[in-house]
Amino acid sequence: MPITTPTTNTSYTTASATAYGPGGPVSAYGNATTTTYGSNTTYIPVTVDRSDYGTIYFVKGRFQIGAFVRNLNDLEPQLLQTNQGVVVLTIVDDSPAYKADVLPGDMIIAMDGERVSNQEGFTRMASARTGRSIQLSLIRQGRSIEKNLQAGS
Repeated sequence: MPITTPTTNTSYTTASATAYGPGGPVSAYGNATTTTYGSNTTYIPVTVDRSDYGTIYFVKGRFQIGAFVRNLNDLEPQLLQTNQGVVVLTIVDDSPAYKADVLPGDMIIAMDGERVSNQEGFTRMASARTGRSIQLSLIRQGRSIEKNLQAGS
């Protein structure tokens, strides 16, 4: 990164001279000061450390249900009249949820009649039902829907 600073250079000169003429010698003395103005540019090395890298791993796996969910936002408990439930964000193609026609935006409120409290509760309940038939209670566009699916193993 360049930085430019002003510079000045001042020099002082002293001189004397003697002149000879018909009236005799004459001596002269003088002083002079000269100042020169300029600038000096200096380059300062700059190091920028970057730590904005990320890594994504893609792993093909088998899914219990195949639905990625999130907790309810601030407005959804009013719609459901309860603080319990999750909202479906994404459905994995060819998963049990995909085959049962569960859609993104559906609100899952119960699994086999047991209330789904939050995202952690949903994951825990799905893991406990590996390889079994599951009945999901959903709210889709304000209507209650029941979906049956076979959890993966």
